[in-house]
Amino acid sequence: MAPRYRILFVCMGNICRSPIAEA
Repeated sequence: MAPRYRILFVCMGNICRSPIAEA
């Protein structure tokens, strides 16, 4: 797994949990 791919995966995870924090 390339570092860039891992960063993208973490970003997607943050976006999934972000709506509650940003709302």
